[in-house]
Amino acid sequence: MRRQHLFPGIALLALIACTAYAGPYAPHVTPETSREIIQGVREAFRPPALLIGDRAPAFEPRAWARGEPIGTFAPGHVYVLDFWASWCAPCIAAMPHISRLQEQHTDDAVMIAVNVREVEPGSGRMLDAAAPEDVAVSLEKMGDKLRLPVAIGDRALDAAWIGDAGRSTLPTYAVIDQETRLAWIGGDAEGVGEVVERLVAGAYDTDAARREQLGAARVQHLGRTINEAAVNGNAEGDLSRFYELCAALSYAAEAGEARYLASIMDTVLTHPLLDGRRDLATAQRGSLLACELTAWRDPEAIRVHALATHMGDDTPSAIRLCERALDAADADDVDTRARITADLERYRTGG
Repeated sequence: MRRQHLFPGIALLALIACTAYAGPYAPHVTPETSREIIQGVREAFRPPALLIGDRAPAFEPRAWARGEPIGTFAPGHVYVLDFWASWCAPCIAAMPHISRLQEQHTDDAVMIAVNVREVEPGSGRMLDAAAPEDVAVSLEKMGDKLRLPVAIGDRALDAAWIGDAGRSTLPTYAVIDQETRLAWIGGDAEGVGEVVERLVAGAYDTDAARREQLGAARVQHLGRTINEAAVNGNAEGDLSRFYELCAALSYAAEAGEARYLASIMDTVLTHPLLDGRRDLATAQRGSLLACELTAWRDPEAIRVHALATHMGDDTPSAIRLCERALDAADADDVDTRARITADLERYRTGG
């Protein structure tokens, strides 16, 4: 689950040493009115211009830093575009995985690293496109981490692939199927391999992937709306719209919004700029709903509900919830288990 960084320049804190509770800050929000409030946000959603299943956009890089130029996608082959920048640590970290994936699919897939969003040294200004010689320097520094052809994209190519698909972050991976349609787009390098395997085996469900993309885009729209309410409200000294949306969501969230609901309730409980004005009742109600919507199988949702319970002075129940969260967490999910374990220890020791 991604945590919500609502207020620019201040990261979320996992623990709050002291806090004050007040509220409710949106007493007019009820189970009945909440549906109207959230429905207004949902109805304002506009789907991305580029959807999975659509014909892939034109691929017209500004230049090539490595490998033979590819002008068009040939039917019958799978293509993967790995959009990256030299300053993007997650991009660099995933490059060996994508390179190995290419080596496993030399006969049926073509993978291309596409450099975008480089910045001018000193000024930090984003360039329209990097100079090939500068990209060559970056590739030399990376050594054998990246073993793919390397194209250099400009802002237009970035917008046509990343922006039009409703994404904004790097890395972004776009997979094109054997019929030159967009099969998948996302930021999970591990997910690329599964998509390629299914496409090669003829077992990929494009319609299901499209539904998943639209669902994720709807949640992102909801998140942007609440983020804007937080940022604008903080600047103006009036967070009433932010609290109204959080309260409404705590009553009326749907299953596809459950993880975001848990994340935003975590924000209500822990963000330092909300210290002294936390709506504990909303956080308790919303975190409980997130647990119910995920059938008590999402460890992060249970962890957040445990925190809300602890802040409500019911530490024994919070301890039991943390133990339940640990039971729900995958054995290899080290980060989630570490967060739950730290909370559990704090509750047991009276912290």
